[in-house]
Amino acid sequence: MAQDSLSVLESRDSRSTFTSDNDNLGENSDPNDLYMALTTTRQQLKLAHQQLKLLQQNCAELKQRETKVRYQAFHDGLTGLPNRSLLEDRFAQAASQAERHHKPMALLLLDLDEFKHINDNLGHTYGDKLLMAVAKRLNLSVRGIDTVCRYGGDEFVILLQALHNPIGIPVLLSELRKNLAKPYVIEGYTIRVTASIGVAIYPMDGRTYMELIERADHAMYRDKKSTRNVSIEVFTGREDEDTPIP
Repeated sequence: MAQDSLSVLESRDSRSTFTSDNDNLGENSDPNDLYMALTTTRQQLKLAHQQLKLLQQNCAELKQRETKVRYQAFHDGLTGLPNRSLLEDRFAQAASQAERHHKPMALLLLDLDEFKHINDNLGHTYGDKLLMAVAKRLNLSVRGIDTVCRYGGDEFVILLQALHNPIGIPVLLSELRKNLAKPYVIEGYTIRVTASIGVAIYPMDGRTYMELIERADHAMYRDKKSTRNVSIEVFTGREDEDTPIP
């Protein structure tokens, strides 16, 4: 008998206080005790709901921060374009697809001519806004599967995937130059800028990322020495008083 009583006591001690209190509420319990038990239950449920809501909110905030950090790690802070890290990753994926489907791809290295002229005469604020405008035009000039990257400073890289025929690249270059040469209107100034562009084709010019970047870089500097690229001209936005800034 003593052993049975001890088992009952141990069973009760192993339960929560809330469960033990409710076990004492039978059909003949005092209504006040029942009311207090129900009130306690409601308060506990309300508290649990608040804690769950707070936990969900914290999880959502952590996820947003993680997404933001991941985005910042792979995108340029000024233009929002992919940065070098993301470009290398996409190149690896594109190279794998090029091998599998036997379709070439190309890297275009683009450098704005005499960009320092903008910063020196108008200031870096105008230079930054010009870079953002150029980035937007470049994005609109390529296909959705292609990648436009801000490589650094006033340099951009365009990764062209799944080319049917590299012979069409000169046509694309002509269109890029034409789009970039259109005037940019920035806070009362009309800015005209040209670009030097170097091209390297996978796998003819190389099979690794660095091989193609080096080939495109050499081609870009050869293009920069060409007489077909004119200097930047910066004009005021008033047509009757347009004068070049030296």
